[in-house]
Amino acid sequence: MGKNTTPSRPAYGEPSIARQQSLRKVWRKTPVVAAAVTTTGVVIAAVLAGVFSLSGGTTSSTTEDTQACDAFRANVQIPPQVGPRAILTIEINCPPVPGQQYMWVVEADGIGKDNHAEYYPKTFNSAVQAGTVFNNPISFQDDKIGEQNCFYVISVTTQQYENIQENLNGNNFTLQLPGVNHVSGTSCETREN
Repeated sequence: MGKNTTPSRPAYGEPSIARQQSLRKVWRKTPVVAAAVTTTGVVIAAVLAGVFSLSGGTTSSTTEDTQACDAFRANVQIPPQVGPRAILTIEINCPPVPGQQYMWVVEADGIGKDNHAEYYPKTFNSAVQAGTVFNNPISFQDDKIGEQNCFYVISVTTQQYENIQENLNGNNFTLQLPGVNHVSGTSCETREN
């Protein structure tokens, strides 16, 4: 009797030889497939993280910041007619450029017999940053009826700031503000009563 040449049947639950060979081919490819899936996942995660970090929350894009700062860097408002007191509102649109600081100025014109201007530069009492709004109560009790004052924001270098401080007289005003950069429009009031 010769040997039985028919292939043996696999035991119940075991895959056939053809199926085993097919599975071996798949398992050999699995590290390649797994690596491709992992790489794809990492790339997608990086792209999503990049997109969300660039568009994040409340910060605006550089283009928007540049456009906002092309106009006045600060807005100044005071009622056009005032009594003995009023509120001066200063809204900061853009922070000072590096190496400079903002000051707000009260400019009184037509002073004395020679009608000269007096400039009262003031420092801000807290940090100046985009979006900050300052509401300053101003007293006009010493102003005469019909007297006018104008308000605006300037940006000064450290040297300009030191020069301004050195030139202030005993009443905290100076007769000139040479070379300073106005970063807001001017808002004026007239003492009405």
